[in-house]
Amino acid sequence: MPTFREMQQLYANIGTVGQQIKKQSDDAMEATWDNSIASRVCYIYDYYHDDSPTLNRNITYGPHTTKTRIDAKFIVKSYSSLDKDQIEYYLQFKPSQKTQFEPTDELYYFETDYRRKYSNEDFVGLYIDIADDQGIYHRWLICTKEIGNQFIKYNILPCDYWFHFIVKKNGKRYKRKIWGVTRTQSSYNSGLWTDK
Repeated sequence: MPTFREMQQLYANIGTVGQQIKKQSDDAMEATWDNSIASRVCYIYDYYHDDSPTLNRNITYGPHTTKTRIDAKFIVKSYSSLDKDQIEYYLQFKPSQKTQFEPTDELYYFETDYRRKYSNEDFVGLYIDIADDQGIYHRWLICTKEIGNQFIKYNILPCDYWFHFIVKKNGKRYKRKIWGVTRTQSSYNSGLWTDK
C-alpha cells in the first residue's frame, strides 16, 4: 500500500482535488475490472465490419474476425417493468478505453466514417456483441451516451428486428438488410393537448 507522500507525488500534478479523486477512482476500477460479475469480453463493429451479418445470437469469432475485441461491463438497470417500459440496459467501458483513434488503431474507421462525417459521439451507432451468462453472444446496438455520473455509460438495446429495404442508386434497385431495435415506452406523458 502506498504511503501518503507517495500518493501525493503520484497525483500532485493532476489539477483539482476532484480531478485527483476521479483519477484514483479510475485506477481502482481498472485494477478491479476483471473481478466484477458484470465484466464481459465483447466485440464492437459497424455495419461494414460485420462478418456475421445474418445472425443476432450464437455468434462465433475466429482468428480473422473483422470485429474488434473490447472489454465492457453489461449493466441491467432493472429486471422487470410494471409500466411496460423497455428495460434499460447499459454498457460501460474501462476508464482507459480509447475513444479517439489513431490510424494504427483497429477502430480508426470510426474517426473517418462516423465522427468526422456525421459528428457522431463516441461509439454511438455501432453494434456490440455481448455474451450472456451461458457464454452465448447476442447482437446489441449502442444508442446513446449517458454522462450523468462519474463513469460514462452507454444505453444499449438488443437487436431484435432484421429490416429489409430497397435502395435506388444510379437507376438500379438494391435490396439491403440491417439489424435494428425496437423501443417500448408507456410511462411518458406528452402533457395536455388542446386542438384549436
